[in-house]
Amino acid sequence: MNLTFPTYPECADCNLHTNAKNRGVPTRPLQVTGKDTALVFVGESLGYNENLAGKSWVGYAGQLLEKLIAASKLGDLCDIYLSNACRCYRPQSISMTQGYTNKCRPYLQKDIEILQRQYKNVVLFACGGPATYSISKIKTLALAFRNQGIDSKLFGDEGIPCFFTNHPAILHPSRKPALIGAIEAHFNLVRRYLTGDIVPQKVKVEPLSPMYPPLELPDRISLDIETYGILKGVEQTVFNPVKSKYIDGIEFGKQIETVSIGLWDGDGSLITYLFQFGRRDHRAKLVAWLERVSQQGKTIVGQNIKFDVLYLIHNCPLCAYWLAPNRMKLDDTLLLGFLLYDQSPEKGLKEIAVLRGYGGYEDCAITAKHGTASGPTDPDLHYYNCLDAGMTLLLDRDCREDIGHKYGKNTPKLNAECAALRNAIIWDTVELEKNGCCLDTAKLSKLKDDSQTVCDLLQKELKKSGVIVAGEGSEKSLREFVWKAADECGLLGDKRLGYTKSDKKICIDKGNIALLQQYLIEGALAATLKNITKFKATRDIISRYAKPLQTKPRKGIVMSPCRGRGIVYPSWYPIPSYHSRGGSQEDKGGGTVQGRFSAQKPSVPTFPPLVKECMACRKHGYKLIVWDLSQIELRMAALLSGDPFMMDDYMNGRDRHAATAKDILYPGSSEEDEDWNDKRQLAKKENFLVLYRGGWRRLQEVAREEMGLSLPDEYCKEAVRAFYRKHSVFYQWQESEIEKAARKGYTELPTGWSRSWGLGKQGVSAYINEICNFPIQTLSAQLMQSAQFAFLQRLYEGYMLTKIVSYAYDALYLEVAIEEEEWVDRELNYVLTRPPILPTIEKAVGRSVPIEYSKEVLCDAT
Repeated sequence: MNLTFPTYPECADCNLHTNAKNRGVPTRPLQVTGKDTALVFVGESLGYNENLAGKSWVGYAGQLLEKLIAASKLGDLCDIYLSNACRCYRPQSISMTQGYTNKCRPYLQKDIEILQRQYKNVVLFACGGPATYSISKIKTLALAFRNQGIDSKLFGDEGIPCFFTNHPAILHPSRKPALIGAIEAHFNLVRRYLTGDIVPQKVKVEPLSPMYPPLELPDRISLDIETYGILKGVEQTVFNPVKSKYIDGIEFGKQIETVSIGLWDGDGSLITYLFQFGRRDHRAKLVAWLERVSQQGKTIVGQNIKFDVLYLIHNCPLCAYWLAPNRMKLDDTLLLGFLLYDQSPEKGLKEIAVLRGYGGYEDCAITAKHGTASGPTDPDLHYYNCLDAGMTLLLDRDCREDIGHKYGKNTPKLNAECAALRNAIIWDTVELEKNGCCLDTAKLSKLKDDSQTVCDLLQKELKKSGVIVAGEGSEKSLREFVWKAADECGLLGDKRLGYTKSDKKICIDKGNIALLQQYLIEGALAATLKNITKFKATRDIISRYAKPLQTKPRKGIVMSPCRGRGIVYPSWYPIPSYHSRGGSQEDKGGGTVQGRFSAQKPSVPTFPPLVKECMACRKHGYKLIVWDLSQIELRMAALLSGDPFMMDDYMNGRDRHAATAKDILYPGSSEEDEDWNDKRQLAKKENFLVLYRGGWRRLQEVAREEMGLSLPDEYCKEAVRAFYRKHSVFYQWQESEIEKAARKGYTELPTGWSRSWGLGKQGVSAYINEICNFPIQTLSAQLMQSAQFAFLQRLYEGYMLTKIVSYAYDALYLEVAIEEEEWVDRELNYVLTRPPILPTIEKAVGRSVPIEYSKEVLCDAT
């Protein structure tokens, strides 16, 4: 078969043609042997090599694509064609826009129509975000991954099946080669589709009527709930039960429609039970299940189990009794999936089911995306709820098996310590979301008003300098100032100076501002730059914090327990995941791969100091107190590396920052020096930046941006060299971590957490900073998380009034009842100095380091 696709050498539909040596480059065949199906790979646009050759996919990315096609043996199943969303050369300086893809889509359609006339089936496989939009109008890859196999109607009413993956160029050693696993999974999905085996494991469930639990339970059972948003005509806009009450108007006790429980029976069959939550007899049986699970020390597993537990706690007091951190063990397939492959873009149960070939959802009349249940008695709802429980149980089993195959049966991911840590992490985030965090509304209002006054004064001052920073004409005025300042500093033409990709205008972003700050030390321009920076920071306080916290309950204050107080209920994330279960497909994800918890709506851990000062207690007779682990990441660096100087400082209680100042940055200096605080502060900056292999330029930038110091290049270079001369053991530890990462393609910690990289020296070259930082940052965060859980259990065991209300990677914020403060001090002293996970780390490295902490009262009892 020899198809000819039309070229469009005269095309001038968009401005890309002005850079093109070959315009309108058509689709081309790659492997054609007369199969019934044509698979069309759609890329973004022509690169430099393609522009010269007048042929698509002939550069680096094209070579990678051909290797992926060969490895997946797609050519055995179909004829393969290569195309692009945009058919002209796009220089790297020009951003790919939807406008370009819209202009070019008709030409892609004509090529597809030619294929449709010759082939029984045509399948599209988009590589990258622009290609995804071109064939489906889905705006992001993250959203596309939730819609694999969707029929696109853009090229005809019958629809064409579409699949999506990252552009192969992202696997370049300088970018993200760790994504190879995700791309391979997408290729395997397409292969299964082409073989007609896209769902090799069909999952069917039978929703059984609820019964009391058997005398002996299996080790793990699954649990899944369906809330009011599953009902026809009812929209669930928030996914915290307190927000459901105060924003969606659904009272406690009425927020859950059904609950399902899944378990494996003795012969390996899947059993599911369905409980109608509104029925008292069904709730009684559900509580009996929870009681039996707790008493036998079994584990409840869910997909984002935090969601299920939070709603059960708020909607049933008896469920809340058993669903407590001192009574119930939890696990989550989100965490297990992350341990299996931390770079997987698929997070939701439905898209994971598609990727793994678990069939079943395609037969459901009801889905969480389209709530169409008539009520809690709807049999379609029962089936869907039980299918979720069954899928969760299947995923739980397969994830643990796959972890063993990938990392070995002796991996710490499968041991009791890792399971205990996962349980701790789930309960930590449940408690943080349950309690929320209290703010003083009067202080917030004053902060907003004071900030506005500062902005107004700065705006007037800057106008005198000829700079408009807000309103009409501000963008042009700021660009002119940045250009003038860059010219004054001799930076025009400097590669570090940023320009917009589309029209090459000078950027007015933080990068350029920070660069100018390194050169503008004094004078009128320096003063103006300082005022611009202060104006932007102050305006951010208003627009990002003070105003939305008081006016937008979804992102700010939800309810007020008393006059002058308001409580925010952030969503907390232990790992990268979607914003909220059941949320919009447009929701952005939260969480980090570095082990730290993060929060959204609002992001309490990243509150600026002025906003943190508005934190308060919700009742009289309480104190808001923060306990902060002292230099925990530096201590972890000493513990992991065994560097003798670092270890000696901590074993003997010496100030590490002072040691760096005296021995490295300012030899001969002492605490008596007039500028000692500045010297110690710079030493602190260096101590932390070397943890992630930060170089001399970063030291120079930090000194200028955060301390206002202008340090010579050679001074900064010698400072870093001198640090590694003294701490050569620490340097060798970093080198060994890099070598292991290059050899294995991943780094695995004693707690089971891991990060994926590329293979070989080239494969890790883009990740050096992360490889060095990951063990230190993650294990430090996990020390606090395990300590937090140990203290949380003590709170529940003692029926205490004190609440954990916020978290930072090295700090806990508590509302402490004044009569309990002595008890809290004693218990926290125990868990903070000996976090439960610490012996696991000490055993792995064969040494120990003392842990210290500080305590600060932020808001006294009133």
